Amino acid sequence: MTITQTVTVQATAPQTVDGLKPPPPPGSKTVIDPFGTYTGVIDRDGTYLVGVDIMPGMYRTAGGAICSWARLGSLDTSDIIDSWKGSGPQRIEIKESDTAFLTQDCGTWQMMHVPSVTGLG
Repeated sequence: MTITQTVTVQATAPQTVDGLKPPPPPGSKTVIDPFGTYTGVIDRDGTYLVGVDIMPGMYRTAGGAICSWARLGSLDTSDIIDSWKGSGPQRIEIKESDTAFLTQDCGTWQMMHVPSVTGLG
């Protein structure tokens, strides 16, 4: 005797943390040109690993109507070091000690400069 059971699974709406949407699915977001050089531009929404996908440094954007960003201490979106949500231009320093940077609806971030390295020399 064979018993067949049909189960319907309903997707639940993603939870938000401090008004930020959950990070997009993993994928290549690295902003490195074909020659292996970091371009200094973050031009799409996503979660970027510091030192892997993006370099630490000072960035700026013209912003968007409802721009939101967060510096993260881990890949957990609730592990927020600093965050902001609003409109207008933004300027942020992504630090070497940050694990990731999350940006949504902020437009293009342009690197202004790389922070100086202390302890060398």
